[in-house]
This record gives sequence, structure tokens and C-alpha cells, in this order.
Amino acid sequence: MRKLFSLFALSILVFGCGERVGQPRLKSLARGLVEAWPPANRELKLEIHSEIKGDRVTLHCVLRNVSLAGASINVDASELPWLNLDLFDVNAVGTDGKVVHRNPIPAVARISGPQRPVAIASGESMEGKIDLAAMPIGALKRNEEWLLLWSYSIGDGHSEKYYVLSGVTLLEANT
Repeated sequence: MRKLFSLFALSILVFGCGERVGQPRLKSLARGLVEAWPPANRELKLEIHSEIKGDRVTLHCVLRNVSLAGASINVDASELPWLNLDLFDVNAVGTDGKVVHRNPIPAVARISGPQRPVAIASGESMEGKIDLAAMPIGALKRNEEWLLLWSYSIGDGHSEKYYVLSGVTLLEANT
């Protein structure tokens, strides 16, 4: 009886508790991190979701006014995330714990246009898309899942006030 119980317990450990074949390993972790990630500010929120079409990965960005005050928020249109990929601080973590850090910023002076304030009404959003290949992160193996840990700052277009935005995005494997 003891051998039977041991064999049953071992089979549960090997077949029941292990990773199920074909199921994403980072999906539930990404969901938990997004839920637990403390907002950097309470006025603006940047959500980034990956869209995969063949070998091309596009990051869909939604910049939303989530202020409880119900007021419009100004942002500098010349600093929108989908227009300034080099300003992202982004790292990737693979299923094996491997970390891929962002590529170093080139030692070239950055020239930007004049500030252009644009208002985002309470509850409203602005959207844009980013080609992952243009991001300041090395080429990621597309046959693996990755968690992208990112942060971004955007000014208000009037002063030295900046909003710090951060989050986690799941990049699913291309199967």
C-alpha cells in the first residue's frame, strides 16, 4: 500500500503539477504583475499590449487620462511614446529568468521639436503603435515568451512637470 501511495504521489507531481505542454508560462505571471504593479501616478496611465502578425510584433499603446479629479490633462504631443522610442527604459525577462537589457542610447545629441501641449479629457485616451524591432531592446528570440518591463516619462508641454508611466507587457511566443 505504501508503494502504491508513493507511486500515486509521484505521478501527481510529475504529471499533474508540472507545466502543461503548450500553455504559456508567463501569462498568469504577467496578469498578476499588471494587477499588483503600483501606478507611478494617478492621473495618466499607459497600457501596452503586443499584437503578433507573422514575424512582426507591434505594440499597441493607449495613453489614458485616469484622473479622479475629472479634469483634462495636458501632455506634450512631441513626446508621445509611439513617437519617441529611444526614450523608453525597457528590459525583457524570459521564461528561464534571462534578462535582456535595453541597448545603450547612442551618444548623439537628441534634437526635438518645440513643445506642443495637447489636452486629454477625463476618461479619454490617445493611441499609437510601435514596431518592436524599432524599440531600444535587442532582438528577442521569437520562439520564447518574454515579459517587457518598461517605463516612460512624458511632459505636460507647458512646464517642467513630467508624468512617469510604467508597466509590464507580455510578449507571447511566435509558434
